[in-house]
Amino acid sequence: MDKMPSKHVQKVNQPRSGERNHLTITGQQYRGPLPPPSVLESYDKIYPGAAKIIIDNFISQSDHRRHLEKTVIQSGSRGSLLGIIFAFILGMTTIIGAVVCILSGEKNIGLSLGLVGLTSLVGTFIYGTRQKRMEREAKQRTINKIQPE
Repeated sequence: MDKMPSKHVQKVNQPRSGERNHLTITGQQYRGPLPPPSVLESYDKIYPGAAKIIIDNFISQSDHRRHLEKTVIQSGSRGSLLGIIFAFILGMTTIIGAVVCILSGEKNIGLSLGLVGLTSLVGTFIYGTRQKRMEREAKQRTINKIQPE
């Protein structure tokens, strides 16, 4: 996953007395979740084992993030499935109730009940489809903002 570039600036040289004022600065820039090996090596020189700690933390965080993403996807799928099942049960109950009303001589009530049930099912389907499309478009806009041109 690309992150914003990190910068490493180090003062290399200051003028000695009697010399012209000048300053040499070196810079280093990198992208990504981990610093390049040369920077990890520098951390290791300052604090032995730091590179291993950084890499281990990166691996642990990556595993944790993947686990969370998997959990969110599974719960979203389960929620969608339950929504479909309950909508089907509600729709079938409404339609069966409408048929019972019509067969028992209450045609107006049966037709009204059937119309309300079907309208609510179709409306819910259209609303859910539109919401999912809007979510996908919002995610795509976010991705487009993050990715460099």
